[in-house]
Amino acid sequence: KFVFFPFHVEPELALLLYAPFHTHQSSIMQNVAQSLPWDTCLYVKEHPQAVGVKDMGFYNRVRGTPNVRMIYPHVSSRALIAGSKGVVTITGTAGMEAMLMNKPAVTLGDVFYNFVPKLVTRAKSVEELPELVRRFENFQADERILETFVTAILDESVEVDPEGLAAKLMPLSLEQKLAHPDLQTYT
Repeated sequence: KFVFFPFHVEPELALLLYAPFHTHQSSIMQNVAQSLPWDTCLYVKEHPQAVGVKDMGFYNRVRGTPNVRMIYPHVSSRALIAGSKGVVTITGTAGMEAMLMNKPAVTLGDVFYNFVPKLVTRAKSVEELPELVRRFENFQADERILETFVTAILDESVEVDPEGLAAKLMPLSLEQKLAHPDLQTYT
């Protein structure tokens, strides 16, 4: 049994802006690990783009935490989510991926999918983590809520050719970019 906790790249806007009081990831990881039942491990995975950025002391602290297992950075997060009891993330998309895979998710920051009831829970503080993680045990996915969420995302989405749009806008000044009719379609 395990709960998945993915690390973020640092520095990252999602951490600094949407979770400014949760930027010390190894401390958050320890709080999550301490919140788990005795028979559950915390699987921690470094973000593949952050490999080699943090010092070895960081990883030694992670490895030295009881009931924590460091997972190779290139192991599929999707496979980890599928095999987990649930996901705890600060602001990562792994929380949304968990929802889409009928797994519970807890976030510590302000993310756009926090509003989805029963599928994701926003922890207001680390003190709430033990209770929120305990809920993973009896979690029942609600397909109707998930369908409503996915439908809302699709209804509000637009088709974009990012390479084509970038090629048109790159040579222009900021004022020209903002006034360009191709960009106006998406604003």
